[in-house]
Amino acid sequence: MRVVLRRRCRDERGAVAVMVAALALLLCTMCAFVVDFGMAYDNKSQAQTAADSAALAAARVYSGKTGTCDALANDGVLQGQVLAEVAKVQEQNLPGSNYVPGDLATCDKTPEAPLGVLHIHYAVSYDSPVGMGSFIIGSDHMTVDNKAVAAVGMTGLTVGSLRPWMICAGQLPPYDQAAHKFVETKVVEVGIPGNGHKPPPSNCIGPNKPGDWWRTACFNGGGSHGDTAMNILQGCENISIVPGQNTACPTADKACLGPYLLGQCLPKGKAGEKVYCLADDSGSVTGFDDEWATLIGKTVAVPVFCAVPDCNPSSVPSASQYNWPVWKIAAVTVCGYAFKKNRSSDTMPTGDCNNYNSDHVKPSDFGDKDSGFDLIFRGLLQTGDTGGFPVETKTSVRLVE
Repeated sequence: MRVVLRRRCRDERGAVAVMVAALALLLCTMCAFVVDFGMAYDNKSQAQTAADSAALAAARVYSGKTGTCDALANDGVLQGQVLAEVAKVQEQNLPGSNYVPGDLATCDKTPEAPLGVLHIHYAVSYDSPVGMGSFIIGSDHMTVDNKAVAAVGMTGLTVGSLRPWMICAGQLPPYDQAAHKFVETKVVEVGIPGNGHKPPPSNCIGPNKPGDWWRTACFNGGGSHGDTAMNILQGCENISIVPGQNTACPTADKACLGPYLLGQCLPKGKAGEKVYCLADDSGSVTGFDDEWATLIGKTVAVPVFCAVPDCNPSSVPSASQYNWPVWKIAAVTVCGYAFKKNRSSDTMPTGDCNNYNSDHVKPSDFGDKDSGFDLIFRGLLQTGDTGGFPVETKTSVRLVE
């Protein structure tokens, strides 16, 4: 007799269901992490875009302001205005994001940029939502952040872009040495001395140099008249201040600055001409109305020559033999000009030229025979200054981080 043994089969369908459920849960969790972290990564990239855009927007606002690098960096009122203005730029790039508080602007000095470079720092954070991944991380969001740094181009080792007509130090408004700024911001008249034009202050012209000592030209050739129009439009590049003025003379004998400054410039045409000297006589100041008209309302740099008692202009011999040393450099906003019968409009440009014209200055005040400019004095760069130099037309904005 044959006995048939039958093995009892277990029903494993339940175990398979448990495994499938576990694997499904694992896959869902992994998918959730992929989705959540992918979204967080994307939002982090958007935070970078928002930070970049906001930093550049803030830097552009700062680039349109006048003041030293240190003054701009420490202006809390300006910082509040800038943050309010660029908040909408941040929101447009990443709605719902937050600005991370910190030092918005810093003035960073290096041996290559001793006057300082203005850096704008902007950081953005965002709470990226979390779905199923919240069971793992214990939160319904992941905070992502990013930052950007923009640089506002400021004056470095050389100031460059000087318009080639000097202003006598005796024509400068009162200047606060400690605060590195002019005492008052207002439109003032600055007459061009010599040749029957508006006379300068008595301490501006020495007996050896009557007349046109303020006329200078860039070191770019072309004769006394050939480059005047270009010099007005573009300025003289790579011009700096004669060094060592604070230590060259005893404080009780400032008159010795005259021969010292002269000694820093070689006769024209000689090898080794210094970049802080200007050539003589750019030609008549008249006849270039169109060029000066392009600068109306803009801030540019002009060289300043010394005056008694700081130093004596008469100590500089004939300008036909020597270049002119730059004693200081002033930043001025050009509000108007008058060249005999040719002049800009008596209506001041909108903006600062109009807002700061408390004395109602106008170009026609010079009359038909006199020449000069209506200017706002913005800043003064001189040996020993620790601040920057506010020339608006030379600023540039770029991302550096």
